[in-house]
Amino acid sequence: MLRMTQTSTVLSIFVLFLHTTFGESGCTSADGDGTFGDDEPDNFDINCFSQLEFKDSYSSLTCNFTEMPPHNTNYTLALCTKEDSNYMCFDMEKQEDAYFLQFTDILSNKDICMDSEIKRRVCRSLVVTDIVKPEVPFDINITYQKEANEYLIHYSTPHSWKKYLKDKLIHQIAYRHEEGTWKTIESPYLQVKLLGKNLENDASYEVKIRSEPNGDYFKGMWSEWSTSKSFRTAREQHSTE
Repeated sequence: MLRMTQTSTVLSIFVLFLHTTFGESGCTSADGDGTFGDDEPDNFDINCFSQLEFKDSYSSLTCNFTEMPPHNTNYTLALCTKEDSNYMCFDMEKQEDAYFLQFTDILSNKDICMDSEIKRRVCRSLVVTDIVKPEVPFDINITYQKEANEYLIHYSTPHSWKKYLKDKLIHQIAYRHEEGTWKTIESPYLQVKLLGKNLENDASYEVKIRSEPNGDYFKGMWSEWSTSKSFRTAREQHSTE
């Protein structure tokens, strides 16, 4: 009876060892939003976004750890692509708290891989076109159209002169009266109108804009907000009625 118990204990320990060993290896899929979840014990959480045609024909990938690895541990991040039968990896450059890499091919299947002193290589699949962060809109201009009693807000995006995100963005226009609550409008166009009847007379307003992929082909997140632009409404608004 004692011998059987000892044998059972040894088998249990062996099975546990196998489970632990194979549970820490291999590659799994990403969550789809650039964040890699805790689907593996002691896994590092990484958040990534891509910027298309960041410089000429080069796109970029920026990643940072949402949960920092242990201190005094050397680790590297690499972007890997399978070309024919070869697995090509390019180390990302560490810039302060983030990792950065420029590349040209945005369509092929890629993995983000982490190497460290205390853990074997861990990789996650990465879809560059699903984690796009557009560049910041700029050049906001506000024109008062007296006869229509409307304020025309016009703005620009760097992607108007580029290939991938041209006409594939949604823009969010935020405006507020002095230090009041922000109100927002979303539009696929590079201009919107604010009706004068909905604004205070002779009042100061602030406008800022950001962009995100419209989801038709590219997906991702909002850009950073543009620099704010202020304007003042007319003292007396022209009636269109």
